[in-house]
Amino acid sequence: MSRLLLGILILAMLLVVAPGQSYADTVGINFCSGWTNPHVGDGVADGFDQWTDARAIDDWTAPEVETTGITLLNSNGQVVVTWKCDNIWWAGPEDTNENALYRAYLDDWDNADPDGYGVEVHITGLGAWLAQVGAASYQLRLYCNTDWDDTTFKPISVRDGAAIDSPIIESVTPTNMWDPGDGTTRANVDTSDTFTADTITITIPEHNTLPGDRGCLAAIKITSVGIAGFPAWDPDPEDDPDLTGAEVPTNKTMSWRTGEDPNDGNYGVGPDPRIAGHHIYLTTDKAALEATPPGDTSDPTIHRSYQTATYETYVPGVYNADTNPGGLDTDKVYYWRVDEQVEYGPGQDPNFWPSPIWTFQTTKLLPVFNPGGQPVHTAAFPDDKASLSVSVSSDTEEHYAWKKVVPDGGKDADVGTDSATLSFDPVQVSDEGQYYCVITNDAGPVTSNKAYLDVKRLVGRWQLNGNLTDSAGGRTAIIDPGDGYGGTPPADPNWADDGVEDLIGQDGQSYHFYDDVTENLQIPGTDIDLFNFHKRSGLTVSAWVKTTLTSHWGAAVSRQDKTGAAIGWILNTDGSVGVMTIRQANGDLGSSTNITDDQWHLLTGTYDPATGTAQIYIDGQLENSSTNTNAISDVAMPIVFGAETVAGDVALDGLLDDVRVYNYPLSSFDIAYLYTSFVQSAVICAEDLPIDYNGDCVQDLVDLNQFLRTWLECNQVPTCWDTPDHPLN
Repeated sequence: MSRLLLGILILAMLLVVAPGQSYADTVGINFCSGWTNPHVGDGVADGFDQWTDARAIDDWTAPEVETTGITLLNSNGQVVVTWKCDNIWWAGPEDTNENALYRAYLDDWDNADPDGYGVEVHITGLGAWLAQVGAASYQLRLYCNTDWDDTTFKPISVRDGAAIDSPIIESVTPTNMWDPGDGTTRANVDTSDTFTADTITITIPEHNTLPGDRGCLAAIKITSVGIAGFPAWDPDPEDDPDLTGAEVPTNKTMSWRTGEDPNDGNYGVGPDPRIAGHHIYLTTDKAALEATPPGDTSDPTIHRSYQTATYETYVPGVYNADTNPGGLDTDKVYYWRVDEQVEYGPGQDPNFWPSPIWTFQTTKLLPVFNPGGQPVHTAAFPDDKASLSVSVSSDTEEHYAWKKVVPDGGKDADVGTDSATLSFDPVQVSDEGQYYCVITNDAGPVTSNKAYLDVKRLVGRWQLNGNLTDSAGGRTAIIDPGDGYGGTPPADPNWADDGVEDLIGQDGQSYHFYDDVTENLQIPGTDIDLFNFHKRSGLTVSAWVKTTLTSHWGAAVSRQDKTGAAIGWILNTDGSVGVMTIRQANGDLGSSTNITDDQWHLLTGTYDPATGTAQIYIDGQLENSSTNTNAISDVAMPIVFGAETVAGDVALDGLLDDVRVYNYPLSSFDIAYLYTSFVQSAVICAEDLPIDYNGDCVQDLVDLNQFLRTWLECNQVPTCWDTPDHPLN
């Protein structure tokens, strides 16, 4: 903090104090001449800016009774002091500050009258002075001196009132005497109590045991006690009553600076040394804090901590908000105050200086997704029910806005209602797409991950019956455009009159591939979302193949990227068998049926991402299965017929017909139906039965008869078999 800013802050602090108000206003009474900056022992007489007396020392006499009214500095004329004594005794030279405070004292001893009556000091106007300085009470320090060694000082009584027999409100005896080395004895003593009386009388009994047994009061210091003083200041977080400043984190370490010592002219350097500690108050209820008296610790939800003050080095007070019961809440307005506890002496009730009430607001918390609270990809058949959901935690009321992604950079469409769940009832093909939710609370919006709704269906079917159109999804295949390899696309498709439709007595066609890297069919488009449902809802790819190729692999249908590590999937042939390949997970999953006999065979591969299971079917029957839950990647390449990639590698030699792609794994029954719908004489056992004794894939009376033949048979030994079949010994 700059000196200029510090000076402005100190000035502002002074302006909020009532006129004339300051901490520890002092009335100094010294029964000698007006020396400034007097010393006490090795230190400056604390609290005395200037001493005053009634007469110059050179004019002293030894009157029987001295009654003098004086007006003291620091009291604005309010306080008046008079005294009576046998003598005013000069006890030392006046050439050093060391001796200045104690060089004269009120004495009761008179050689002519050994039965002196003692010392009286009457002080009036203290009530007006307290009101003027804004204090609640005051405390006394008494300075005693004698020019004789080893003198025992008599008790000193403080009385409430002007009479010498007024009630004693405290009696003290000077102790801890010391010899400064000049032949005198000195002692200082504080009253332990604080007083509010407008008039007090200080009495000291006579000293009459020995002629030299004398010595009494050299000075009195009256110090104000009460609420006057500089409170805690410079709060962090800064006071923000209009809530326009920065929001405060919930683990904020709060700090402030201790009230300054107004008797120390170097503001910003030292705190008031009488501050023993700090009471910290923190609440969201401003009215409750305003109603909490200074120093009140009765409500732990408002009074949060007490911290002892230390003054070895000047360090601001700190309070870690993490230690709050329950911690600071987000998106709250907090009010806090620091009451400085001021100690004035042993056994005294403490006084408290409250700071202003400071205000700040904590960070507003955006909605936070709960574990598992993001929407997940889902798939459903048309006319079924489906939903996407989010789950969040929010400190304030939240609202939901569901969006459907519009391809090609269009504005995403608003769908659904203000609900954590987006429902589809019933599911329609037009519902398929990518969705996300924007959740908004008072702090602002958060956006969920995107999730797909896939409608389970046939997404592509190329019957290749004299055309390249897709009867299911509308994506027309194109003949290999060369792809930068320098090849010239064929002018006409390679149609063959032999088609799978011939199996059911219809005229059909197919596409003929000639093991040529420059000729394949491609489904245009490299959009990452095109046919990448294989990693979300699954995949079935099915194709009829007729080939005699055994010399190398030949790909029937694929979607693969081999620019780096190979990713994607392939339905292909390997020598004489069919293979389903899932890159990054299941690898090459082969079959056992010979498909290179120049006959039509149905190759079907499936992948289920929920279980990581890949399967290969030949002619409607399951031949192999594997499970691997490794993650697989999206592929941004066209679907290719007759080769593994758009480059034409691993080309097919043979006929290809009725290619189908589904966006979910077909069941074994559905795949069997695909085959038997063309080969109507075939009978396929789609799934083994548990009690099919004769293996005909039917549970009937034959199987029941076989089951009953062994009903109640028992092979437990020795329960049912208690003797061996043959002698064992």
